[in-house]
Amino acid sequence: MSRDSENANSTDTAAIRELFQSDNRNDFVSAVRMAAGRILKSLHVEEDRLDEILNEVEGRSLYQDFRDCWEDLAPEERSRKWRLQMEHIVQTAYACRPYCLRCGDCCSRVSPSLHPEDLDLVKSGILGYADLYTLRKGEPVLNNITGALENLSGELVKLKENPGNRQCPFYEEQEKSCRIYEHRPLQCRTQECWNPQALEKLWEKEKLTRRDILKGDAEILELLEVHEQRCSTEKADGAIKKYWETGEAAELDPVLDLLSQDLIIRNFFTERLGRGEEELDFLLGRPLSKVVEAYRLKVEKDEQGTFHLVQIED
Repeated sequence: MSRDSENANSTDTAAIRELFQSDNRNDFVSAVRMAAGRILKSLHVEEDRLDEILNEVEGRSLYQDFRDCWEDLAPEERSRKWRLQMEHIVQTAYACRPYCLRCGDCCSRVSPSLHPEDLDLVKSGILGYADLYTLRKGEPVLNNITGALENLSGELVKLKENPGNRQCPFYEEQEKSCRIYEHRPLQCRTQECWNPQALEKLWEKEKLTRRDILKGDAEILELLEVHEQRCSTEKADGAIKKYWETGEAAELDPVLDLLSQDLIIRNFFTERLGRGEEELDFLLGRPLSKVVEAYRLKVEKDEQGTFHLVQIED
């Protein structure tokens, strides 16, 4: 991106933010129009489609209700509705070009979750344990639509993302291609940015779990049950929520115990079972020390070697 483009984007962002913070309904209309223009550019949609897209957006009740109550909304509710409005604009813009441009956006935003149809990819070795990580039931994850933190109702096995971003590890950015395209997971084969309903329907279907993949390995499956009992994400969630409600540091003591058990079991897997560190994010899920960061907490060790949970500053 050129310096002129960067400066233009920065200027646009500042202008949209200023309009968004205004209580004037006309400023809301201007903010939506400016944001829509930026979205079209980022999605590689022709600029001359802007009026067509805005007519579609402004004709919907989502936009009209938002505009009519704009001046009376509290900041948090305004932000929530704004995210919904931006998501609708994105979907409308994508629908204007129902074909793939190989822009790489879908491969760069998040890695896919696996489904039972993907089991053969693991069994055949196309995907190894080191390529995967597990989000356990009860873990807090960010809802991409609402921006709210939600607890998973079931386990997900996903492809690991590149360190420092959310890009799929099999995506070749320079060539804008996939290294396992002929054997890509079901979610990747279903993904159509111009047709989000297809992916939404897939999301409602059964997901692949560790127990599906490790079926027949009784020892490992038994140890997974031990880990679930001793390092429960649901117990951690309850204790942390009590801490944020009461402000009492003692409410975090059970979480520290869970963190200790998680570390002990991880060490057992590497030292006694000979499992590689790179496999543990799949076998045991993400370390609890990483999970608690979603609650704005982090693990620190004091001068005496004692571990504490402390708040992450905004």
